[in-house]
Amino acid sequence: MSINSTTPTIILSLDRIYRLVNKFPAFTRPTIHVTGTNGKGSVTALVASILHETGLRVGRFNSPHLLHVRDSISIGLKPVSESRYFETRSIVDRANDEGDKGEEAPRASLFEALTVTAMRIFEEEAVDIAVIEVGMGGRLDSTNVLPEKGVVKVSAMTAVDVDHVQWLGSTPPEIAREKAGIAR
Repeated sequence: MSINSTTPTIILSLDRIYRLVNKFPAFTRPTIHVTGTNGKGSVTALVASILHETGLRVGRFNSPHLLHVRDSISIGLKPVSESRYFETRSIVDRANDEGDKGEEAPRASLFEALTVTAMRIFEEEAVDIAVIEVGMGGRLDSTNVLPEKGVVKVSAMTAVDVDHVQWLGSTPPEIAREKAGIAR
């Protein structure tokens, strides 16, 4: 929401993030994608911890961040370094500023750019598996830009309840349909 308005400023669409993500090499890391109303952060933390203990190099993307935006992106259960985050984020931001074929294109949102930053870091660091938490909803959430084939190994949904009704629907079944949109 904007500060001086009651009109939502969130635009649920994958157009901007697809425009941005397609400026980079394909994301290929095996992924566990988690949505839900409550508990998805706990689930992603638990899954990442279990996979880490088996010896896998695990990347985790969660939202919102705790102290700094970069702590939403971790590798091996530790937030990525400031230098790693800002190096990749600056590349993503430059790509975001470029229009397509000389045309000015709508910029990806901050969360969309953060999602692409996480994906680029996981790809460049060659994590064995990525555990990615949906931001809001599922079907039109920026994390749903993950490739359709071969990448998402598990799609999971935690408990669903009424949340974000102005974007997802007003009943649990309507909201569950939106969240189930991540299923592969």
